[in-house]
Amino acid sequence: MLFLYKKITIFIFNVLTLAYVNCFLYVCSMELIDENNSIRFTKFKCLVTNSIYEIVQSKCTGRYVRDSVDTIVKDGVIRKEFARGELSVRFKEVEEIKSRDYTLTEKKKKR
Repeated sequence: MLFLYKKITIFIFNVLTLAYVNCFLYVCSMELIDENNSIRFTKFKCLVTNSIYEIVQSKCTGRYVRDSVDTIVKDGVIRKEFARGELSVRFKEVEEIKSRDYTLTEKKKKR
């Protein structure tokens, strides 16, 4: 009876761990391009390559948003231009890097 209890406990633990890991990956990773072909955020980390990217320029080459070309800087060094369709295919698992707001700091009190 004790052996069966241990097996059931281990099975339940494995299922809950797997569900937690899947939920965590779903929350952390998201796509860069949303359903309207617009960019969700400008600075992000690719979870596949573990590199930091920043979109510094967007220019429209046609009539629609899907015809735009975006300039990306990888790790602050390499600059590349990608079409909006390439971005949606290339960056599937990304995590947003929020920029700091320096205007919300508290002022130091004078003595």
